[in-house]
Amino acid sequence: MISNRKYAPLSKVAATLSRLCLVFTVFAITISSRPAFAQQPINPGPPPFGGPRVAEFLVPPGSLGQLIALAQPGRIMYDIRQINIFGGTHSPFFRFIRAHEYAHLRRRHFVLSPQDNFDNELEADCDAAELFGWNSPEVQAAAHAYRQRLPPQNMPGSPGSAARIANLRDCGR
Repeated sequence: MISNRKYAPLSKVAATLSRLCLVFTVFAITISSRPAFAQQPINPGPPPFGGPRVAEFLVPPGSLGQLIALAQPGRIMYDIRQINIFGGTHSPFFRFIRAHEYAHLRRRHFVLSPQDNFDNELEADCDAAELFGWNSPEVQAAAHAYRQRLPPQNMPGSPGSAARIANLRDCGR
């Protein structure tokens, strides 16, 4: 005859494991039922230069690497943390960066070599500066952001803050 005392510790272990499985299952269902922040569509109004509107999204922090925003055919994505650092989606900086990204779309800046990227950034800045003007809150906010985020000297494939601000001034007059 088999003693029940011998198997009592095993039944306690089984009961504990059963409770842990239940707790884990409830936790997993709770977590999976929460919507993950992937992309949040936004509608900031008509395109800055007129023409067709594209889908625009706020994306999770860091999704775009070091970029604040990225224009691709049919959409623009904005890093939510970077946009919030400079005042959010109703700020002069956002209006500037939005015009800058629409300028990339208008000019079809999609295939990039380092030199193309350098030129494309200055062209998109110039279009936005022409739209708003040098003394506008939008262009001044962009100049401030460039001073904060970029070194003054040019980098491979990317203009530094000195070149970008001089370009804004020249184009915005």
